[in-house]
Amino acid sequence: MMQRVLLLLLMLPMLAWAAQLQLDLGSLTGPQMQLTHLQASLDTERQQLRLQAAQLQFGQHQWRQLQLQCGRFVWQARELACLEGQLSFDGPPRKRVAGRVNLRYQPQSRSLQLTLSPQSGQQLSLHAAAGKGGWQGKLDLQQWPVTDALPWWPTELPKPSQGLLSAQLIWQQTSPRLDGKLSLRGVQFADSSGSRAGERVDLDWQGQLALNAEGGSWQGQLRWLAGEVYWEPFYLKLDASPLVLESRGQWQGQQLEVKQAQLQWAPLGQLDFDLLLQQGKLNRVRLEGKGLALKPLYETGLQPLLTSPLLKALQAEGRVDVSLLVQEGAPQRLTLGLHEVSLVDKGGKLGWYGVNGSLPWSRTEATTAALGWKGGVVLGLPLGAAELKLNLHGTSLSTPRFEQALLGGRLLLKDVSLKQQEDGWHGGLSGELTGVSLPEMSTALQWPRIEGELSGSLPRVVLSPKELRLFGPLEIQAFDGIAFLRNVRLQEPFGVAPRFSADLAMQNLDLLQLTRTFSFGAIEGRLDVNVDDLQLLNWELQQFDARIGSSPGDYRKRISQRAVENISALGGAGTAAALQRTFLRFFETFGYSQLGVSCRLRNNVCQMDGIATSPNGYVLVSGGGVPSINVIGYNRAVQWSELMQRLKRITAGGSAVVQ
Repeated sequence: MMQRVLLLLLMLPMLAWAAQLQLDLGSLTGPQMQLTHLQASLDTERQQLRLQAAQLQFGQHQWRQLQLQCGRFVWQARELACLEGQLSFDGPPRKRVAGRVNLRYQPQSRSLQLTLSPQSGQQLSLHAAAGKGGWQGKLDLQQWPVTDALPWWPTELPKPSQGLLSAQLIWQQTSPRLDGKLSLRGVQFADSSGSRAGERVDLDWQGQLALNAEGGSWQGQLRWLAGEVYWEPFYLKLDASPLVLESRGQWQGQQLEVKQAQLQWAPLGQLDFDLLLQQGKLNRVRLEGKGLALKPLYETGLQPLLTSPLLKALQAEGRVDVSLLVQEGAPQRLTLGLHEVSLVDKGGKLGWYGVNGSLPWSRTEATTAALGWKGGVVLGLPLGAAELKLNLHGTSLSTPRFEQALLGGRLLLKDVSLKQQEDGWHGGLSGELTGVSLPEMSTALQWPRIEGELSGSLPRVVLSPKELRLFGPLEIQAFDGIAFLRNVRLQEPFGVAPRFSADLAMQNLDLLQLTRTFSFGAIEGRLDVNVDDLQLLNWELQQFDARIGSSPGDYRKRISQRAVENISALGGAGTAAALQRTFLRFFETFGYSQLGVSCRLRNNVCQMDGIATSPNGYVLVSGGGVPSINVIGYNRAVQWSELMQRLKRITAGGSAVVQ
């Protein structure tokens, strides 16, 4: 078709004897192209030419009402030119397109120059010449709206709604190959679902693109300079540091192969990779990175892929070495080198600091990981330094022994084994606690200070994706007595709202140690505690049935006046007031025969009772010896939060407030 148009232009000088000439050329057709109702009108006196066509069909795209008006038409043996021209047509994406045109063609050298300027600042310059090997050309595009490319935009990509394109491209007909650079500024795009969108995106590309009958190949550098992009589930915003991708590769049919690609981003570091996509699926990946900054790697690349709320809430610092191999769509090998890594959840309940070591993993071979950390925190309890060796084999990991420094003592874990199954991780372990400082533990948990050490055996622990469960009682030695924690279950341990349940039994506690610990006032004697159906939701107390009372046996039983006042403050004002009105106020301690209290907590209300009933109340302390005193409680229903406030004031050393 190009030849027929040029032939028409060559014929026009031969018709110069006519002042006015009009030609109806009908339709011109070519491969993938058709120009219909083409008409030419030549005014030889004014040297003006007008070309019109009803429609231009190019592939699946159409443009209508095309018109080229040459303000000055030159026809000479050495040159044909359309100068000071106006070009207009209707078509997508804009209804009417118009612009200034200058066109020169030199038949002898077979060179063509075209300049098109639709609007101020926008310009398309084309220079093409025919050589021995065919046509070659250079295209210079300045400030062109990217929306003009919508007719050719791939349907699988979100369409741009804003942005400007500049380009300098050189092509050769014989290769065919395209060399040059592209620049996109202020691009905005989104799909209908909102799962892929970008704003103020600035991109530069420079390289080579070669096409063949089955596909093509490329090599070049892409620089993402600014803007933000959300491509579900990933999000990245660039401000000061550009992201640079150098790559080469090829595509053929439904297969895309990237070779020796290099990604550089100052906040992250450098990643080398290659990959193979077949039928839209990732078949092979090789990825290598040294000294990568973990924070941007986690936040932009890993966190969006995680499903666990706990893991998604981690804050990551440090540097890592990464080596990954994926073949046939499945991970085959992953090696991580950790350098001063910190992983801490935002709530401060779980984390590790200063982690160093190597974590090699293979789908088919057994490996050993060696890790060490300088500290950490679990459920708010600070951890000391520790080292861990893990045996890895496919989806299983195990270690025969692991020691963790904990609050001046140690936690020993034995026979740890975990295996990933279809629904998650399953496994078990056992161990023991020795020499754990109760003062440090109570401070870390923001409890009243508790003196002594915590030791005990850890029965078999079984872990499943939905539950952590202890089989057998957890024995704890404290306050010269012994405590048993039974039926321990932690449901949804890594969920947003973990549920903890257990039964607690404490026997023969030294009341003097206990009351001095909590600054409650001195009570000599022994105490049993039973807490059944203890339940916590997201570590907030929900319910329990608690009974506290004197242990059976023969031992000294004395209670101080302050302890009497404090017990009265918990259960009612009557006894404390009576005490101050009688001669008993002159005694510092009293004898008692039995004491006890119970609380059934539901809906934040504690239903209280004592060791016996009394008129209008219940007995908290039954007198015995000389002098003796009875303490009576009167309030049976107490808001749990109010009860805790009373205990807090009492154990803080303040005066009891009786309401």
